[in-house]
Amino acid sequence: MDELFAALLVDEMIKQVPPFKYYMREISKMPDADFESKFPLVFKYVFVERVDPEKLPKILDVTPNLVSVMISVTRTFMNDLARGTATEKMIVDLCKSSGLSDSKIDVITKDLIINSEFWYKTLMFSNTQDASSVLEDIKIQNNQILDTLTTISDTFKKIVEGSPAPDNPYQ
Repeated sequence: MDELFAALLVDEMIKQVPPFKYYMREISKMPDADFESKFPLVFKYVFVERVDPEKLPKILDVTPNLVSVMISVTRTFMNDLARGTATEKMIVDLCKSSGLSDSKIDVITKDLIINSEFWYKTLMFSNTQDASSVLEDIKIQNNQILDTLTTISDTFKKIVEGSPAPDNPYQ
């Protein structure tokens, strides 16, 4: 039953993502030895060292299109693993059904496994930065509200003490 379910999921994934077939076709054109030496470098350069992807074709001696394909495949599979929408077996099945060689599938899965912890940390850091930014915005808004309430409070104190209310700048 599990194998049938996995096969149906793989089949559905292929139907839902036409660009994926294109990605697999492009990767399958690359010689296995080149792919084995260059695919792991894409993750290292793009996601760890933050090298500009436009510089990678020259560094890796591949076309800009192939760099884009390898980045997309890496990002897609890493996100699927992180979200739990795909397992390693599902990715292997998907790659096999797309006609990739066993050596390329091994390279992809090893790279995913080796880098998955870093990917999780990157996602957590990104989420933390997003949350930190939101908290900073809230802090600024709260300070603005506090300033407004302080001004209102000071105005009421002056009125209660018998001082005339300050001129209303909005009249």
